[in-house]
Amino acid sequence: MKTLASTAAAMLAMGSASLAAWQPARGSDDVKLDLIAALQGRCTALTIAGKPGACNPKGGVLVTRLKNNRTLVMIGMADGKSALTFVGEGPKGDAEPLANLRVSRVYVGSDPNAPHIEAKGSCKLAGEAGGKRTLDCQATDAAGARYSLEFEGAGAPEVQRF
Repeated sequence: MKTLASTAAAMLAMGSASLAAWQPARGSDDVKLDLIAALQGRCTALTIAGKPGACNPKGGVLVTRLKNNRTLVMIGMADGKSALTFVGEGPKGDAEPLANLRVSRVYVGSDPNAPHIEAKGSCKLAGEAGGKRTLDCQATDAAGARYSLEFEGAGAPEVQRF
């Protein structure tokens, strides 16, 4: 996951233009990707452990789904180095990766080896396929602290399947 997390962080910093250029090594055991999707737009709200946060104003949302259906939804934060990542199990097969993601944990920060925070919640992408999309992620940890992301997409996500 370190390779995937560091690559995802770099892609968030560069924007979705890097999505088409990035390809995993063929036959690599380190990365078992099903798809990567980038959603451009603007972050309208971010909450980390119950406190307001700020998103990177130049970034978008990066969604990564692994072959085992584990899905990561990552948004860069204003410091340009760290991210808030919602992790869960997404729908199987060709379904849209954010049709209804059940969140089971979150990661906060820039260290891909940092411990995760057990949390329950969901991420949902709503709106018309060709038009404006709204991403809403909500999760709560065992202590009751809330993690959330509200994001207005500027169109359909750019998807790269593997």
